[in-house]
Amino acid sequence: MPSSTMRCAAFLSKSCNESSINKRVIISIFLRRGFNPCAIVLLIGATLSISVTAANKYPSLNMHGSTYPNACSKPEQQVLRQAILKAKVQKLPAVWRAVQALLCAPRTGPEHAYLGSMFAKKIKQKQEDTGSEPSHEVVARTDELIDRTMAAGEAWDANLDIEVDKIRLQYFPNEACVRSVTLSYRQTKWVIDEIDEACD
Repeated sequence: MPSSTMRCAAFLSKSCNESSINKRVIISIFLRRGFNPCAIVLLIGATLSISVTAANKYPSLNMHGSTYPNACSKPEQQVLRQAILKAKVQKLPAVWRAVQALLCAPRTGPEHAYLGSMFAKKIKQKQEDTGSEPSHEVVARTDELIDRTMAAGEAWDANLDIEVDKIRLQYFPNEACVRSVTLSYRQTKWVIDEIDEACD
């Protein structure tokens, strides 16, 4: 056995002793199937790198002694999608695409345009700051408003309040605020017609 392969085999043996049971099972399966030890090392390294990259891309939010998951992480996306599936909302693909775009999409490109097509021409907007009276206004749809409404990955602890003809998406955009975006079902299509934000 070449020296490099022996070193990889030794590394895997050490990993089996030190790793979680899931990782030990995976290593043993690859070895039984005749995979080269060095190939297994590279595969495991790539998998760990992907996991770390995903965690860094969508970090949790620590606030007031609690940790909140990023809404764009895979587990949170699954929870949100299951909520929509369970509610059996009308035009489900359009709703799911809107939720993903509002939470996770960049503020440029096709998802920005997609949300623009869903925004009503006039939007109800409510802003409430600690120590001041809430402000209520109706504003026109603009690219700037769409930009501000898109979290672009900066969304934590997201949840959905789903009714027959109304869906309310709520999340933390930062440590100080909570934001909600309302989609209403009008004349066979979903439209975004209300944005609320409250900040400390």
